Amino acid sequence: MEVGHRLAGSVRSTDLAARLGGDEFAVLFAADVDLLPAADRMLDALSAPFEFEGRAIDLGASVGVVRIDGAGDPERLLRTADAAMYSAKASGKGTVTEFDVTSESQRTGRRSVAEELSEAAAADGMQLHFQPIIDLRTTDLVGVEAFARWSVDGVTRTAADFLPELTSAGLVREMDRLLVERTRAALRLRTAAGQGLAVWKNVSIASLRDGTLIEMLVAGLDDEARARLTIEVPVSEVGDHRAVHEVLERVAGHGVKVALDGIGAGHGSLPLLRPGVIDVFKVRAADIGDRLEPLVAYAQALGASVVATGVETEAQLEAIRRSGCERAQGSQLASTVVQDELVT
Repeated sequence: MEVGHRLAGSVRSTDLAARLGGDEFAVLFAADVDLLPAADRMLDALSAPFEFEGRAIDLGASVGVVRIDGAGDPERLLRTADAAMYSAKASGKGTVTEFDVTSESQRTGRRSVAEELSEAAAADGMQLHFQPIIDLRTTDLVGVEAFARWSVDGVTRTAADFLPELTSAGLVREMDRLLVERTRAALRLRTAAGQGLAVWKNVSIASLRDGTLIEMLVAGLDDEARARLTIEVPVSEVGDHRAVHEVLERVAGHGVKVALDGIGAGHGSLPLLRPGVIDVFKVRAADIGDRLEPLVAYAQALGASVVATGVETEAQLEAIRRSGCERAQGSQLASTVVQDELVT
């Protein structure tokens, strides 16, 4: 509520401020406003510490700005504002990024990302691949991480290739929804086949905020199947935000596990976490170095476990074993497979 009060106090009576959900807010300005200074005023209003349970907490904010001339499609406007906001977040807290709506018209002679995504979905071009997760104590296969491969015009692209385009087009949530449907189908298929493997799927915080995506994912799954499902969220999207923690707690309330992904990928510190919020820390073997052992101890103190990812060399594997980490994934352990190879 305090964020809402501060935002309302930083805009004019002719402007409209509203909460979209979670920790996302939107402000609709009249045409006579100078947008960038107005965005800076909102950042200034949110920069002072917030008081919570006797503590001063610095939240910070990122602002995406979109200009329109005349009438426009409200859904498209929100998508482009969302894309601008995520671009601002990628540049660091306290940043304002402007999205130029007119630049879209300059992409002549090329299909839009939305069209390519729609075509891939219809033609089964967006497929799930699975990377095995191995128990280092027994060498048993204990789970698989589901991730996307996008085939367009005969060319297969990884998430690293197409995610920036989807972000700029405001389509990350649509992709998450498509892949969640595929993940749910794969989990039900393995359950019917009598396989007890755990399934892991990375989903953005933005897609989890309104609750409908996770409800769609768990619909029709019994308690046992839900217990074998882990939702991964990027560490870069978590931070020390109460609203984000509440999103994760709602996810866990559906009987699924929550993993914090991407630890070690350029993030100097972990978010302030309450015990029980995170079940698993996923750390990148190439980035974590000699910090893995204390991280394992920290995770255990929070009641969580650790999975090492991107294990590509024998030296990395040995260091991971010495740290006390019990599970890992990567080419040194097992290659990725498609669903037909997984379910036998």
